[in-house]
Formats: sequence, C-alpha cells, structure tokens
Amino acid sequence: LREFVKQEKISHYLKQFKISERYSTEDLRNLQIGKLHELLLYLKHYNPYYSKYLQDNEVLLEIKSAVNLYPILDKLPIVDKQYINKHSKEWLTTNSKSKLTKSSTSGSTGMPFELYHSSLSSDIKASLKCRLLDWHGVKRWKKQLYYGCTYSSHKSILSSIKKALNNRFVLNRIVIDITKINIRNLEKEIARINKVKPITIWGYSSFIYEIANYSLSHNVPIKNDKLKMIILSGESHTTYMNSIIHKAFNLEPDDE
Repeated sequence: LREFVKQEKISHYLKQFKISERYSTEDLRNLQIGKLHELLLYLKHYNPYYSKYLQDNEVLLEIKSAVNLYPILDKLPIVDKQYINKHSKEWLTTNSKSKLTKSSTSGSTGMPFELYHSSLSSDIKASLKCRLLDWHGVKRWKKQLYYGCTYSSHKSILSSIKKALNNRFVLNRIVIDITKINIRNLEKEIARINKVKPITIWGYSSFIYEIANYSLSHNVPIKNDKLKMIILSGESHTTYMNSIIHKAFNLEPDDE
C-alpha cells in the first residue's frame, strides 16, 4: 500500500541491497568507490557550490582506486548546518530532471534544518529502514510507535491532515510529540505501549531512555510481548543508556 500511494520503489532497492549483502569485501569497496565517483561528478556538473569549489581548488576527479580517492576527499570542505546555511544560495543542485521535495529535520538540536530530497534519495532512505526491519523479521507495514518532534508552525492545516492520514493508514505509525510530554506523564506512555502493543518503537535515544528508567525506578513494568525492536535515532547514546533500555524492554536497542 505504501509503495502504491507514495509511488516509491522500496521493493526494487531492497532486492539490490540483498544482492550486495553477498558481495565480497573487495566488491563492496569497488562499489563504494564507484558510487562516490558518481556523486562527485554529479556535484561537479549540477551543484553550483561544489562546481566552483572543485574548480578553484583544482580537484581532479580521476578515481581508479582507493589510493587516489583519499587525496581527493582530503581537499573537500568539512560541512555542518551553519556552513550549509552560509552557502545556501549555491547549495541546491540545478539538475532539472530531478524532482525535489522540501522537508526538514525534527529539530533535536533546537532548530529544524530545511533540506531537499529527490525521489531517489527518499526511496533509498526508506528502503534502508525497511532492510533494518527485515533483518529482525519485522514486516514494514506492522504497527509502529514513533517518539519525535512535530514542528508544524510553517505547515498548512491541509498538509498536517495529509501527514496524519499518511502516518495512520499508509505507514501504520502512531506519532507522539515528545515536546508535550514531561516526567509526570511518563507512566501514561508506558500504559500506551502496553495497550497499543506496537511491533517497533522508534525515537530519540534520551526519551526512550527516560521511559525505560522511569519503568525500572518506579516499578511500572513494560508489558508488550509483541515488541520486536527498539530503534534509537536522532542522538548519540551510551552503553549505560542501552543497558537500562535493554533491562526495561527486554530488548537490545538498535541504532537507526
């Protein structure tokens, strides 16, 4: 249903991933080098910023092996959100054949970061998430509980309704805005987990940890025998946090 409604090619890329999983280390390295070479050539031709940068710094994109790949990577700039914002007018690629969709990060660092996705990048990202589920024997249409941030001040009511319907009926995902939850109602979230019985729980590492820690310290057990995966995203997490999550959910968390 998801692939039909959203016109995605998840099954196509999943087949490619399954084939590449059987590659030797050398084959994987050659594949990576080839893909990186394609990316650099794409940036050279379609991205105003990198096109100018590569020319100004006399970077020659002649890649035949990893040996002459590393000197090229050494010449590329280290970028972060501030760097991209500073060069935002030059950052967007100019390939008219690629249909771009505007999106944003959740804003876990305090400010959502706006970016653009092509259908190719969106499909591959979705396919990689589905492969993670497949590795654990979880069907991608099974019920998900997602803890994140839903910054929506810049979105229309119609857009918000469309996203809610997509989450509920296409992705089978319940989205909870953690900015509206505090320590006093964590017990309600444990009750939700026990009642809804999701197959997977996705969310920020710190928030999943808070649920687990509350469960253990207040003797409010998490009872969901259908739960197969805890997927941590958006933040780094420590070995100690993982141990608390494991103890409360009786599952080893995975990193998205």
